[in-house]
Amino acid sequence: MGDDSEQIERIFRIEAMKGEIEELTDGRIVMGATDELPPEMEEQFWEQVLEFERAPMITNRARLERSGVVLHAPEELTDEELSLKLIEVIHTLADNHIYLESTDHLSDRALYQHLWQETLDDTNPDLPLDSGMNCHIDLVSSGSEEDILLMMQYYADEETRQQWQTEYPDYPMPPHEDPPYHRDSQLPKAPEM
Repeated sequence: MGDDSEQIERIFRIEAMKGEIEELTDGRIVMGATDELPPEMEEQFWEQVLEFERAPMITNRARLERSGVVLHAPEELTDEELSLKLIEVIHTLADNHIYLESTDHLSDRALYQHLWQETLDDTNPDLPLDSGMNCHIDLVSSGSEEDILLMMQYYADEETRQQWQTEYPDYPMPPHEDPPYHRDSQLPKAPEM
């Protein structure tokens, strides 16, 4: 009897969370079937979704400043100062569970400029660091024509390039080039779950 009442309570908690999530998102979230999950995992999943949706939003810039990083406009920094500041920014973002990917096509200055002009003003939920959630910022994943070109030119393997060409036969596939920089292998990585 205890197991049955516990399962019923779990079902009610899950349905209550789904209702709150739907309300918080104005119905924008798709409530896909999670029936394949064991009930404990389904409940944990919806708890994480709810935590994500309840969290206040914060910019990456504000997060860095809160962590004590003093930011300077790119033009205010020498190349050496900029490279050191970039390292500080990358590692402080990682300390906040925000990880950069696909940066090898950019010089330090170009990457810092990109972060300064775009990425640092992106907002995401201000979750506790122990939430277990990570944010990955792939600098060639926007879906823009420029990002697709960069992905195909520098990052896509031959199989991916061929699949893309099959799906989009008129796409002017650029020749593959090795990226001019080798930063990605040194970037902090999210811990394995």
